[in-house]
Amino acid sequence: MKILILGATGAAGGSLLEIALGSALVTEVRTISRRKIAVDSRKQVGFQHGHLTDYSAVSDAFAGLDACFYCIGRATALVKAEAEYHTLAYDAPLAAAKALQARSPAAVFHYLSGQGASLDSDAMWAHTKAEAEADLLDHYRAVCWRPGAIDARNTTGWPFFYKLMIPAVRILAPARKFYVKGEDLARAMLQLASTRDRSRIIENVEIRQLADASRAAGPKAV
Repeated sequence: MKILILGATGAAGGSLLEIALGSALVTEVRTISRRKIAVDSRKQVGFQHGHLTDYSAVSDAFAGLDACFYCIGRATALVKAEAEYHTLAYDAPLAAAKALQARSPAAVFHYLSGQGASLDSDAMWAHTKAEAEADLLDHYRAVCWRPGAIDARNTTGWPFFYKLMIPAVRILAPARKFYVKGEDLARAMLQLASTRDRSRIIENVEIRQLADASRAAGPKAV
């Protein structure tokens, strides 16, 4: 597969980049980021771009793909206004999905949402992500991922108190509904992308099942 990762410097996106570079399922990993991403792999092709809602300057990054993963996110504690969060969680992924459809019509768009996303929720983040899910499913037949607590090695962009909570979060490891390692989320994403399945919402239990299946497949998967 040829894939594109948006948000490869973050926790989930960073895990996906790491696993994808070592995966036999992936032949090329493209990234779009504000700053250059330095990795020691010929698989990686980097594009530098800072505009989240207009990808016209880097449209070539979306050409000839099998899948695009939108992993850009920010904790609400670090967002100053609701409009800023709406741009990150709704406007930007819809713009990326549109760019993907224009250059790779058969490719599947994958959106990193979150456990608890719901149009009925009073929580701003949950309602916004659910709105994005609904429109991405309706217009682009996307796959929407709803992980629970993500235990990732790369914590770039996380608030300080989130990082302090990681050891405590690990007690949830046996709870397949609420906890997932960043690397297992990445394995699950690649496993499903390889099937070209679409129009799906994937909850945390299924994420871990997909990761288990990927691991069982051995080197051919990851």
